[in-house]
Amino acid sequence: MSIIFFDIDGTIMDVNGSIPPSAAEAVRQLRQAGHHCIINTGRPRIAMEPQLLELAFDGLVCSCGQYIQLDGRVLRHVGFDRDTSRKILEAGRRCLVDMYFEEASHIWVDTPHHHHLNRELENAVKRLERGGVRVGRPDGDPDFHFDKVCVLVGPDSRREEFLAEMAPLCQIIDRGGGMFELPMRGYSKASGCRAVAQALGADLADCYAIGDSPNDLEMLACVGHPLVMGDAPAEVQAQAEYVTAPLREDGLYRAMVHMGLLHE
Repeated sequence: MSIIFFDIDGTIMDVNGSIPPSAAEAVRQLRQAGHHCIINTGRPRIAMEPQLLELAFDGLVCSCGQYIQLDGRVLRHVGFDRDTSRKILEAGRRCLVDMYFEEASHIWVDTPHHHHLNRELENAVKRLERGGVRVGRPDGDPDFHFDKVCVLVGPDSRREEFLAEMAPLCQIIDRGGGMFELPMRGYSKASGCRAVAQALGADLADCYAIGDSPNDLEMLACVGHPLVMGDAPAEVQAQAEYVTAPLREDGLYRAMVHMGLLHE
């Protein structure tokens, strides 16, 4: 039995929200063989599309390790309290950054400065709204509190001031293109891997992880077998034990076969 941690976007699911048949078949066969298949994503729990959940993963690590569900039971859910959430909102507004706030069951956006999200977050909002999720605004919501925030900076943003203020509170993940992902300090995809491995009595040296973007680097570094998609940036590929083909070229399935977890 092995544990395999899977990123979502670019690893299992393409930009259109489609899961290639070979990727779905890989997860089905891995679980049938007795392996534990665990989603490990920066997304919040609410952003798990039905087609992902239909693959019946054994567990979910969401919001960079702040929410963990294993075999249907929530092992962890931590986030910022209401006062700290308001403090971060006010700092973002003062420093002219736009923000996308994520909680396990709620999403809020605050975009007064640039009036639009970047393409990645805009697509995420559209997917949620198509699925019936209401994306709210923090003003006037007494329940506003969140687990993680994505921040978008522009030419007029006081980026360094904002990030310096956030550093004691948040892990700062530079996604590139002016986007930063900020989970609570001390939490990451890697901390999620550690918690799942401990719960299942496994050694991380025997675990596998597969991803394609810079926010997967900590996850890839913490397991014994890091696998990377073929269209990942060079810095991510450099972390890999094995670089497979892109998702649409059956990369996920081929990686599992190459590592001996599946047999053609």
